[in-house]
Amino acid sequence: MSNVLFDALFADHIGSDAPFLILPDGEVWSYKRFLETAAQYAHVLEALGLQIGDRLAVQVQKSPEALAIYAACLQAGVIFLPLNTAYTAREMAYFIDPKIVDDLSTKEIKDITLSYTFFDVANFKKEKN
Repeated sequence: MSNVLFDALFADHIGSDAPFLILPDGEVWSYKRFLETAAQYAHVLEALGLQIGDRLAVQVQKSPEALAIYAACLQAGVIFLPLNTAYTAREMAYFIDPKIVDDLSTKEIKDITLSYTFFDVANFKKEKN
């Protein structure tokens, strides 16, 4: 099955050593490096059991890796929901299930948000918090 959005954005750049990102510290990410990273993340998403149409909520700082997660979601057909790193546990719980937030204490909300499975984007490891 074709992936119209991913292909429109990246198909012409697969394998290209041309700069894609130039970071403030001078580090350069080529299209090749970026798309290889995104492909690795897409495989992690599949390994976690995410399927086309599933949603992935990620609380992550702005970074090349965060952008690669977005590209991985495009590649895998997963809906990407980036969450502000300043959100509180109660705000995070709202994204998990808005119906439960009003009925829970702060401790219960923290327990719920910490029980979700996350992966370490720098090391491609699945972690259980």
